[in-house]
Amino acid sequence: MLVVKNSFSVLPVGQGFFYTGHLVDCTKKSYNFVYDCGSEKRIGGISIASLRAMIDQYIRKDLPSHELDMLVISHFDSDHVKGVNYLLRNEGGVKVKTVYIPYYSLDDYLLVVLWIDFFDLYDRIEKIVFVGDAEKPDDLYNIFNIKYTVEKNPIKSEDWLAWTFKFYNNPAQSPSVKIIKQKIDTLLCQERCADFQTLLQKKTVKKELQEIYENNIKPIRGKKYGSNDTSLCLFHGPVVPIEQTISVSRLTGGANLNEVFWEDTSILPVGSLLTGDISLMDDELYEKFVNHYTDELQQVGAFFVPHHGSNDSWNRKIIYDFPKASFFVSYGMTNRYGHPKEALKDDIYTHQRMLYFVNEEVGASYSICIHHEYFKKISGL
Repeated sequence: MLVVKNSFSVLPVGQGFFYTGHLVDCTKKSYNFVYDCGSEKRIGGISIASLRAMIDQYIRKDLPSHELDMLVISHFDSDHVKGVNYLLRNEGGVKVKTVYIPYYSLDDYLLVVLWIDFFDLYDRIEKIVFVGDAEKPDDLYNIFNIKYTVEKNPIKSEDWLAWTFKFYNNPAQSPSVKIIKQKIDTLLCQERCADFQTLLQKKTVKKELQEIYENNIKPIRGKKYGSNDTSLCLFHGPVVPIEQTISVSRLTGGANLNEVFWEDTSILPVGSLLTGDISLMDDELYEKFVNHYTDELQQVGAFFVPHHGSNDSWNRKIIYDFPKASFFVSYGMTNRYGHPKEALKDDIYTHQRMLYFVNEEVGASYSICIHHEYFKKISGL
């Protein structure tokens, strides 16, 4: 009987996150996606050289055509996006068909425009989906040659792969402070430019625009809800719920993902839930998160703990609401925040649940094997 193997990896970048997915169907047609691609050495990440070597290895292994189907940026925090620019570089990098980015206000849109302009990514991205319920930017700022849409919590299904992707970000909790817009409006006035497109073409303001980007790469929100609450979450799993054997392997050797020293095989649901740095501590926000994923609660076999195991992001209700999940936490071994927190580890261990650690020395990978009969089932054959 024909069996296809879907493979997923959390690469060892330390205090950041770099997740890859490789899906295939029964004809061996593939689909590749990345969720975040970052590291920041000063807070417990790996070096830029090591991160780039890891990205190069990933491209050689999974993206020989130098094309990526989907990139998800959970939020513009440096330890989550540090490697994205290198991944999409012109020489040796990849082009991406669709990028998903959280969108709460015009500031988010402008930050993305500055990012694309700063790193000259205009011809590297085919389409952008801004996930959120903010209004679309007006004509003054609509300078993309890249196709883009604004969607609230989209669901994307690749039926030929029997796989689905379901996104979530918190509703906007406070009015936008519009820091980026104010700074750009000031430059428009100073340079006597009628629109943002004209401003971007002026070489004399490139330095100021780069400074705006670098100073605002971590978006500013209201005092009650921090910037991490903007993180874009992603569930991915089979179109029709199934249970298969998941092989979860802890790996060592930095970028060498072939040196397996520990393996656990068990029967688990095959869905995965990636949470970025979202805070789930607040019960009101957590309830919205759980309600959004009501249909997926029993399907999650791999739950990626938010914000590197921070107490401010963890909610012990997760233990009960995701009863079949094993947990993964990524963190830097020398991070200054003390992640992952002991309270989180105690909650998980007390309930005899599995917790896997991912840092700059240890990555993780797991694979899901699906029989050909399953593809026939979902296609009605």
